Order: sequence, then C-alpha cells, then structure tokens
Amino acid sequence: MADFAPSSVRITKAEMSAFNNDTRDILPLIVEINFAQSISMPSWQGSCKVLDTIGLLEHWPIRGEESLELELIGDDLNTKWNLDCQVYKIDDVEPNEAATGLFYTMHFISKISYEASKRKIIESYSKTKASDSAKRIFEKYYNQKLNPSTEDTTQAENETLNFDIKKYDVGNTSGRRKMYIQPSEGQLKVIIPNLSPQAAIDFLAIRSYSNQSPSCMFRFFETISNFYYMTDEALIKRATDNQYQIKRLSYGAVATRDPTQPISQVETIEKMVNPSRINLTTDLFEGGYKNRAIEIDLVRRNATYRNFDYTEKGGFIDMEGKIRKMRDDSHSEDFISDTFTNENAKRYITIRDFQQPGSISGGLRSEQYFTEIISNRMAHSHHMNRLAVTAALTGRIDIEPGQVVQVDAREMTSVRNQEDNDKLSGNYLVYATNHAIVTGNCNTELVLVKYD
Repeated sequence: MADFAPSSVRITKAEMSAFNNDTRDILPLIVEINFAQSISMPSWQGSCKVLDTIGLLEHWPIRGEESLELELIGDDLNTKWNLDCQVYKIDDVEPNEAATGLFYTMHFISKISYEASKRKIIESYSKTKASDSAKRIFEKYYNQKLNPSTEDTTQAENETLNFDIKKYDVGNTSGRRKMYIQPSEGQLKVIIPNLSPQAAIDFLAIRSYSNQSPSCMFRFFETISNFYYMTDEALIKRATDNQYQIKRLSYGAVATRDPTQPISQVETIEKMVNPSRINLTTDLFEGGYKNRAIEIDLVRRNATYRNFDYTEKGGFIDMEGKIRKMRDDSHSEDFISDTFTNENAKRYITIRDFQQPGSISGGLRSEQYFTEIISNRMAHSHHMNRLAVTAALTGRIDIEPGQVVQVDAREMTSVRNQEDNDKLSGNYLVYATNHAIVTGNCNTELVLVKYD
C-alpha cells in the first residue's frame, strides 16, 4: 500500500482491447482522466486525455469500438476502482508543440451500460408494478441477472433498508456491484415506445407512485459502484438509518497538514459556493408551494381542477430522515399563506383514461396516479434543489451520487473566528461528482443538495 496522500489517485492499469481482442497498454500515454457521475444520468461517464507518441490513433488504429479496463487506487482512504469500460468517442485531436505526437480525448462509459444502449424496446407491460417492470427490463436488456444480495463482508455493519427496498447482486460483476430497487405501488399499463433500456426505465420511473415515499421522485442512475431505482427520500433514509454510511466534511475550519491527523485532511472542503440562496421568483412559478392540475377525463367527458397545497400535503422527508415540518421552511407561514395562491399556482393538464378510485373493475386501466405523481414531484424537486452548493476538495473518490454527506460549515465571512453556519451545515444528498486526475493528483467537485 502506498503512503497516505490526501490528493493522490493512482492509475494502476489502463489496458485497451480492440474488437479482435488485440490489446495495448495505454497507461504511459494518459495525461489526464476525468469521471462524472450524477443522479440525473443513467450512466457514469469518463474521459481521458492522452499524448499519443506511438501512432496508436492512426496506425493501430483506434476505431471507437475498443474496450478499456481501468484500475485506480485512492491513497487517502485506499478506495479501489476496477472498471470495465467502452470507448465511444475520440475528439479534440491536435499535435503537440514539438510535433512528436498527438493529443486527443477518449470518451467512455461502463461496459454494462454501453451494451444495453445498443438495444431498443417496443414492449407492453400490463398489470405489473413500474418497479417490477424496471427490474425485468434491467435483467433482459442489460443482460444482468439480479440475485438477492448476500451479506457484504466489506461493510463494518449490515445495511438496514427502508421502504421495502430490495438489494441485488448484479449478475456478471461477481457481487462487486449492487442494484437497489424501491417498490412502487399500483398496477401500470404502458407500452414502451421504441426507447433504449436506460430511457425505458426512466419512462417507468416518472410514472412510479409510492404512498410511503410521498415525493414519488423515483430515479434510475448508475454510479461507479451500483445501480439505483429509488426516490430521493429513500436515498436519504437509507443513509440516516445507516449512520456509518454518512461521510463527514467540514468547511471554513483551518486545514491541517499534520500527518498525524489524516482524517481532518480528507474531510476538508477547500471551496464551497452557494450559487442561489434566495429566489422568490422560482418559489412563485415552479409550483413548489401551489400547483393546480386540470384533469381531463376522456371517458366521462368532464374536466376537474385539482389543487396541490404544500402546506397541507405534508409527509415529505427532510435531510435527517424525519417528516418535514412547516415551521422549518425558509419562508414564514404567514408569508406563504399570503403569497402563494390558487391564482398564481403553476398549472398543468393531465389526461385521465383510467379508472377512478372505487370504480368497478372493467376494461379501463387501474388508477395511474398521474396527477399525484406530477404534483408531488414538482413540489419535492423544488424544495430539494432550492439549497444547492458546489464543494471543491482533493481526493475522495469514495464519495458517489446518492450518498449523504454531513457538512460542518462556518460562516462565509472574512472573520477568522467564524461562527457555525446553521443554514449551510447539516446533511446533503450528493447530486453529482466530478473527479479530475492530473499527474496523480485528484481534484473533486461535488454538487450537493439539501431539502429546504
């Protein structure tokens, strides 16, 4: 094992294979490598800038059909990545100043997601939960059998899962990667309209309803470690129910270089930016407090107005895994009552061609909860993204989207003895990560969101 070094991430293997299995070691050619992950992306993405002085691009040649095997080790917490990737694009080709080689950038994604992206789905799903359909699509089109997960011996504690979430071993990864699936409610009846498997699962996610998780904010995304089909609330609850999973970070404290205090070094945020603290315009017009549906019933030939009021709905889960109370909102209750009205509520239209609650079962689809899903997602997404920060630090390739970090933040002032910043401190959901590794040093940028 290498010595402790907070910013060091070593690439220990970079082997590229042509479609005919001819291989080349490209480790000496890599100048920079980047990885991007997000809960809004169905697959993580990577790119590496190389200085090709051996004619690999032109004479091997690279065709955009190569697989890439990468191994990386972070020398802060000894995090290890073993990645099976697929190269899909080469760009930014230019000679170096001495004209002795070419700079270019290779873009790649995970091999599993690449193989799935070659498929298209035109298929009907009836009398089944959206989450069950998502599992079937993953197994069939990602070509990965999902087996109930065995105990993870790498974890110090067994994982507690809420909302009846199921944890699976992803078939061809020897248990290294997991998939978490949160069950939805209700019976779906849809036709997948010629979509890729990633888009098809997203199609199901935005139609997934859960009474347990009122936001209905289901997402499908891939990280370096796992796949997820879960709501934001379930991700937060998973972390708060398993406190050992929450990563601790601090901002504003004086960073130490003392080698006897390694934990302090890896927990330090060097720069934190809060791009938007208050914006009443978005509060008014994004439907976070009031939204109104015009529900057109094609069967009964009528239209109904349905109003959503955030102050009455309740049930959303905060960053501590508890039910959110209105007194914790950034606006006062009197201001909310005076400002957000049915008149200025965001409006949208839904089409009802399915049964109403309590109807006798017949040829129509069962309740699809479209209005409830849209209203709840609109409100929760607004409040979930209202307090967002970007945080810059070194190393920490162990932090992934979907995890929760606890930030101890000081006030953003020039005073040396800053007070704790109650607004910016607390738990955040990791929305996205970007790792840029240049000459062995890793700079990490996190996008963090906090329910506000």
